[in-house]
Amino acid sequence: MTQPRQGSGELPAPDAEEPAVHGRRQTQGTPPRYSENVRASAWLYFLLSTPVGVVLALMTGFAVTGSIGGSEAVVFYVVTGAAALALLFALVNFTNLSVVVTDSNLHFAFGVFNKRVALSSISGVEANDYSWVTYGGWGIRRALKGRRAWSVPGAKRGVVVHVTQKGGERSYFISSRTPDDLAKAILGAQVSRSG
Repeated sequence: MTQPRQGSGELPAPDAEEPAVHGRRQTQGTPPRYSENVRASAWLYFLLSTPVGVVLALMTGFAVTGSIGGSEAVVFYVVTGAAALALLFALVNFTNLSVVVTDSNLHFAFGVFNKRVALSSISGVEANDYSWVTYGGWGIRRALKGRRAWSVPGAKRGVVVHVTQKGGERSYFISSRTPDDLAKAILGAQVSRSG
């Protein structure tokens, strides 16, 4: 089974003691069936980091020169500081999607936001193209008819995972650079569980 591993966010080696997958313990000594980090395109890093740099430069410039003072300074620093923090939060949490398939679950996470789906609740998997129009953009998105997306700008493909939860149907689009391998890993893990 192909297990693409990219970037520095790889999981610990199989012989590591109780490796963690998105804050949850995995069976000791059992490597994941599939692991991938889907990074956003360079333009998104530029789009988010440039304004942060500009805001920090402005704040530093005004602080050094003392050009503004009093209540104007308070408003300026609060507003620009909040904007810089919001952009940094987005840069840290929404530019890398981690996807892991274990023997029992499918995990996917953007920074501090993560989702775990039991393989036993997955009723179907298919590789597909992403339509930002359907979901209204990128990131963690909700659409009509129980559709959800965990999508990365620049990743044009992924998998659609159909899930039965609490008597209802839901589907998750998950961005992937190797969607066929991800779909095979999920289906392979399901076959192993049932066999």
